[in-house]
Amino acid sequence: MMDELVELIKTRRSVREFKTDPIPRDVVLRLVEAASWAPSGSNQQPWRFVAVSNALVKAQMAAAVHDAIKTISLRMKSERAREEFADYARYFTVFEHAPLTICVFTEAYQPMIARLLARYGEEDEDIISTGSIQSCAAAVQNLLLMTHALGLGGCWMTGPVIAAEGIADILEVVPRWQLVCLIALGYPAKIPEPPPRPAPIPPVW
Repeated sequence: MMDELVELIKTRRSVREFKTDPIPRDVVLRLVEAASWAPSGSNQQPWRFVAVSNALVKAQMAAAVHDAIKTISLRMKSERAREEFADYARYFTVFEHAPLTICVFTEAYQPMIARLLARYGEEDEDIISTGSIQSCAAAVQNLLLMTHALGLGGCWMTGPVIAAEGIADILEVVPRWQLVCLIALGYPAKIPEPPPRPAPIPPVW
């Protein structure tokens, strides 16, 4: 079982080219269930998943991303910066051509230490927490590993977050939920070669 898990981890790829076959609803539910079993800070489970298969909605989301790309590009004074940004940003709308896109949202929460201090009137504004983002990242990893185990391909996308407000409006998500990432999903049309990995850095004892 351990060897199977290691193999699953090592053979997972970021897939960006998909077949047109739809993903059955029961498979989508299995993916979200796997994501929901991830660890989370203070067991807050601060995630929500929105599955989008409608081509028109995906096109609207992609248009919002293109608008955000254009806005950012127009602010750049350097022509070289604009060119490099455009070359990078062309990957931000890969999700439009995937059969399914899962949008991951989170709701920030007070860390345990802040709640404890507030209970005794000892509020400290300097205490911040990235717990909600970290928790969602763990959920996404679970989802991607289950994606691979079921013979699907997926791509974890943070680039589209530049259009977070626009995407949330399209999906009619209430403002307190913030977009963390998009996951493009489908049956792989092409599986990329693994990128090189440096040797693990041993921990400091």
